[in-house]
Amino acid sequence: MQLSKLALVAVFILYSLTGTSQGDTIYVDSQADCPGDGSQSNPYCILSTAIRAAASGDVIIVKNGFYSESLVINQQITITASDGPVIVGRWPQGTIVDKWISLGGGHGPLGSPTSEERNASDGSGARIQDFEHGTIRLQTIPAPLTFFQHNMALIGGPWFTYNGTERDQVPSSLIDHLRREAPDIGGLSEVFYDDERDEIRRGLGDVYPFTVDAPEEQGTHEDGGLLLLSKHPILESHTTIYRPCHGIDCEADKGAIHARIRVEAQGDYDIFLTHLQADGSSEAWETIKAQHSDLYRFIQAHRDPKRPALLMGDLNTVGAISNQYDELISRLNHPEDLWLTTGDGTAGYTSGDPVNTESFEDGVSHSINDPNRHRSGLRLDYFLSWRGSQFWPTFQNTHLQILQSSPGRDISDHYGLKTEQIDLKSFTVDIRRRIDVTLALNELRCLTLTTGSGPGEPHASRGNDHPELQLSYTSANGAINMLNTGELGAIDMGESQIYEDRFTMRIEDPGAWLEVRVQGWEVDVNEDDYMGESVIRLERIELLELIGRSATYGMPYLTGHDGEWGVTVRITVEESSKAVRK
Repeated sequence: MQLSKLALVAVFILYSLTGTSQGDTIYVDSQADCPGDGSQSNPYCILSTAIRAAASGDVIIVKNGFYSESLVINQQITITASDGPVIVGRWPQGTIVDKWISLGGGHGPLGSPTSEERNASDGSGARIQDFEHGTIRLQTIPAPLTFFQHNMALIGGPWFTYNGTERDQVPSSLIDHLRREAPDIGGLSEVFYDDERDEIRRGLGDVYPFTVDAPEEQGTHEDGGLLLLSKHPILESHTTIYRPCHGIDCEADKGAIHARIRVEAQGDYDIFLTHLQADGSSEAWETIKAQHSDLYRFIQAHRDPKRPALLMGDLNTVGAISNQYDELISRLNHPEDLWLTTGDGTAGYTSGDPVNTESFEDGVSHSINDPNRHRSGLRLDYFLSWRGSQFWPTFQNTHLQILQSSPGRDISDHYGLKTEQIDLKSFTVDIRRRIDVTLALNELRCLTLTTGSGPGEPHASRGNDHPELQLSYTSANGAINMLNTGELGAIDMGESQIYEDRFTMRIEDPGAWLEVRVQGWEVDVNEDDYMGESVIRLERIELLELIGRSATYGMPYLTGHDGEWGVTVRITVEESSKAVRK
């Protein structure tokens, strides 16, 4: 059976749909590392990505599993299930069955259901369901939280020209808007001048007592232009500067901010704010792709994988250009795009609207409700959300906001965005199995060279580093082990080393938790420079949910001797042949 133009939006089971196609073969596995390239050794993790990459006559071979997608097929291709049923479609989100499917369904660590879903007997309102190897408990927690973001276009200095005409009125107009609407979190980009950021902070200090400023390295007029505002306490924060850059943007210290906030009755939340490379050239697009990857490494390094994370900002990636959007979503490991899931159904243009441009740059007056707005433009600004393993957020009402510095005059050449979280789905999963764990050093990426490779020199002028790493673990049952890599060879800024299975350790059932530690040294002729250490701790439930699978974890960055290094480890979990853990 060959598939012609067809939109599939309901759940269907694919055993084998075969035809006479004679094209290339593309492979898909929902459990593979994202994004993949479609080869047998590195399959795509998303079926719709494979369909978009396919040409007429190609064959797509899909590994058994669950694919929560809606598919549009508009050419002659053949799709075949390789080794069992493939279930594709949308099912109720944030439910016990949704969580079970995310763990692999009947092929996952819980096995098949053994009971109907029921109310918990403790009167909490929770729902419970039993499975062959454990249970899932779901509690819905009311969790109202609002987020606002805006590219303010407050550029200037020796490298950039401000394009608007009412700059002096912009900070006060923004302050008035935020005092009136008072979202919980605000994320601003292109506020490059320190005095304007200070004015905004002062004007909102009683509403947003907690802030994180832009990463800055070069000077007053060339910092990253980011400002994150929070009503809620910030427990910790981090910043990074993107080393891949192109053209005049290299003068702007563009980067990202992370803030872990604590919300009463909700717990901790990881918020990320960024602004990526501008310029529509092909060379700039290669830089943007590299920044996508470095951004995801930054997110991996600092988010708590058990809890939700939200990214906001101007990503300079056009939502309507499929190859750009696919690159963004794949490199960020498939977050939920809140405009697509909770927006108003329009294109969501945030920049490039001619009405907005006239109002901001040319002095032509347009009301906020001008009917000619939103007819064309680019979607460059995003809210992207990741579920945690134990807490899943629910959002609604993502929408554009138009701010004006005076009647008829837009505040920026971008529109603002706002979204609302309404609740958290809290999952408690009990899996009664013994496990064995394989720990592997996966990747080392040099984001910034150490000063040992060229003391006093600008980052881009330093020579190569020669790193050496030590990987170790401690488990709850008292097991301790470590391995040293030895010198790993020369690596330059922006380069990565992939180790695959070169450095691995096997761990018998670790008990209640597993702590993983990485330390690094930059090997010098006279004395090695300590690059620092990085630690993550995985609770047993996180490991149990990985039975039969592998996952890549970002370690907090190594930052010794003025360097910045991203390290990832790969955790593979298998069911132990020993007796089931009671």
